[in-house]
Amino acid sequence: MEDKKKEILKELIISEEDTIKKLRLLVEKSKKYIGINEKDGKIIIKNPNFSNRKKILLLLIGRYFSKELGLIKKDSLTLREISKELGTKVTTVSGPVGDLVKVGILKKENAEYKILHYRIEEVLNNIENEKENKKTVSKKIKTTKKTKMPKILPQEIKKLTPIKEGIKDLAEKVGVDEEDLYKIFDFDEKIHLLVQPKGKNEGEKQLKASLIILTAYNHYFNKREISSSDLIRMLEDVGIGSLVNLSTNLKEHRDLIIHKKDKRGSTKTSYRITIPGLHGGYLLIKELLKNKESENKEENLR
Repeated sequence: MEDKKKEILKELIISEEDTIKKLRLLVEKSKKYIGINEKDGKIIIKNPNFSNRKKILLLLIGRYFSKELGLIKKDSLTLREISKELGTKVTTVSGPVGDLVKVGILKKENAEYKILHYRIEEVLNNIENEKENKKTVSKKIKTTKKTKMPKILPQEIKKLTPIKEGIKDLAEKVGVDEEDLYKIFDFDEKIHLLVQPKGKNEGEKQLKASLIILTAYNHYFNKREISSSDLIRMLEDVGIGSLVNLSTNLKEHRDLIIHKKDKRGSTKTSYRITIPGLHGGYLLIKELLKNKESENKEENLR
């Protein structure tokens, strides 16, 4: 009986060979996205166009490997150190980092953050799968006929300019102080949502976050319409997932957000918020601020 038990339990034993195989697999997946400077252990992210959320994850994965190599003493970083490594503001990384802690991918210790090593393979698989999904979608939307696209001259590309009273106007519509908005937004050349809205599922989170972003976008840039790529990047930055299904999910709420396609033959699409959508956005911003305030009070009591 005891011998049979031991035989069964032996299946749980992981050999050194298995560990090496697993490590080799992780390195193969990781080197597509990051490199490590052999002199100082600094992490190099190969794709600068990745969302902040992905950059944070890849940076901390790289730190884990760099520490294993003995190039650095610790694999954890503070928010300020993360922002410095990525060349962005602390307010831009605080939201995604907080969300990654909540879902158990990052661990917080003494105001420093590190990736949980057993989640590395899952993270890399998600990045890889998302890349493949985008390729599949891109193939589907290619037309069989060749369509001549108009050339866009550099002078025709206009940079969005923030409206001077935009933030103040938004605060008045929501019914809060202007400074309160900075608790959930980072207003710069672009808008960054720092806090993820609550939802029963990813579809509900996508809708809420999209309404919040489009509402802020309307006041800050005086534009009710945003390109699909910009909206997706903003949603990624705040940690919203399953974005391959974004257009399908938002189509169910045409009274709030309209999905627009460009001229025939073009693959460009955009999202436009309606008047009822704006009113919904104001309520959601107020709700998000209340939730943020409640979370801060709970943290202070711990």
